[in-house]
Amino acid sequence: MKMFKGRGKLSSYMLAAAVTFIWSITFVATKYLLGYLSPGEILLYRVAVAYVIFVAAEPHRLPPLDIRTELKIAAAGFLGITLYFLCENTALSFSTASNVALLCSTAPLLTGVVFFIFTSS
Repeated sequence: MKMFKGRGKLSSYMLAAAVTFIWSITFVATKYLLGYLSPGEILLYRVAVAYVIFVAAEPHRLPPLDIRTELKIAAAGFLGITLYFLCENTALSFSTASNVALLCSTAPLLTGVVFFIFTSS
C-alpha cells in the first residue's frame, strides 16, 4: 500500500492487527445480524459495502481484458468470495460465532495437512 510504504515494520504490524481485529468482529456482527436478516441478505449488503469501499479507494476504472480472462475473474470472485461468505453466514445461523471462527481459521492448516498426506510418497 502506498500510504505504508517506507514507514517500517511497526506500521505493517499495526495494519495486520487492525485487519485481524476487524475480521474477528465480523463473526459476532454477522451472528447478531442473523437475528434480523437472512444469510443471503447479509451477503448482499456485505458485497455492496465492499464495492463502495473499493471504488472509494481506487476510483479509476480498469480497462477490460479479453472476455475469457474477465469470465475467469468473475468465476473466481463468485466461487471464492460469494460462496465462502454465504456458507459462513449459513454456518453462523446453526452454530456459535466462536465455533465458526475456529473452523474458518483452522481450514488453511487442515488443507496443508491433507495436501501433505496426499502428495507425500
